[in-house]
Amino acid sequence: MQARVILDSTEFDLTINRLCHQLIENHNDFSNSVLIGVQPRGIHLAERVAKRLTDIKPELRIRSGKLDVTFHRDDFRRRDKPITPSDTVIDFLIERRRVILIDDVFYTG
Repeated sequence: MQARVILDSTEFDLTINRLCHQLIENHNDFSNSVLIGVQPRGIHLAERVAKRLTDIKPELRIRSGKLDVTFHRDDFRRRDKPITPSDTVIDFLIERRRVILIDDVFYTG
């Protein structure tokens, strides 16, 4: 399979910026919202989104965590080697919060 560029760096930056502005419109001050990055690579995207949000509005206090979904992946049993789970790190209550899940999936086979 030949690699394709879905978004170049400028388009990716614009997309992150647009997403962050939409999140601010929908979640206001984030006092009732949290970001959860889905392991493994969704956490990097969530960190980037959280940083951009606070770049746009420095007064925001973004609560963020990491969620491991290893045993719920669609390819869990089809791999040659066992998948090693990562830690789930959510050191705050999500009950009655608006949870924003961030993942990086563009393609599954």
